[in-house]
Amino acid sequence: MIVGGVILCAFGRKFFKAAIFVATVLAVVFLILLLFYTTFLSDTTADWVGWTVLAISFIIGIIAAFFMMKLERIGAALLAGWGGFMIGALINEMALYKAGSPALFWIVCIGCAVVAAILTFFIYNHILIIMTAFTGAYALWRGVSMYAGGFPNEFTIADEVKEGSIDSISPWFYAYMVAILITAAGGAWFQYIQLNKMTEEEKHPYKKLK
Repeated sequence: MIVGGVILCAFGRKFFKAAIFVATVLAVVFLILLLFYTTFLSDTTADWVGWTVLAISFIIGIIAAFFMMKLERIGAALLAGWGGFMIGALINEMALYKAGSPALFWIVCIGCAVVAAILTFFIYNHILIIMTAFTGAYALWRGVSMYAGGFPNEFTIADEVKEGSIDSISPWFYAYMVAILITAAGGAWFQYIQLNKMTEEEKHPYKKLK
């Protein structure tokens, strides 16, 4: 996550197809695991079952990513939508977690994802740069937190609040938030420098699809 985050944050727009590939694989794996662990599987499921599901998820994700790379319009929307989803998750952790509502979590996350995805059809370069910079910065610092700790799980925090196991967020989380925003701003700035060096045709890849 640290290495991938740095690359996505700094070169998300330049390595457009590679970013689409990675985002598609991650999105498919995430959705399959979410579906299985909220229906069939649990924390007590045998390890080999979990690894098998994970392996199959990656295979399906790679196949889906291959086709998504051919559909650049949809791929760009998916890539931006993933960044929007992450923004929604952080909004929940920063401000809405005390509601203790899993439903609110999903409404905000999916809403942000849909808005970001739609905007790629109108302001392609700006949304793609901002979303990849933010997603990369998030992945970078989420990876760091796996060693340093202090970054709560955005997918379980609503349930934990509801169950009373936590009542407040660690101050370290807000330090991570500042680091994510600063890193994302730096990544977007670097990507805009690269964008300004591109030709007009390179800036608007949709032209070749018409």
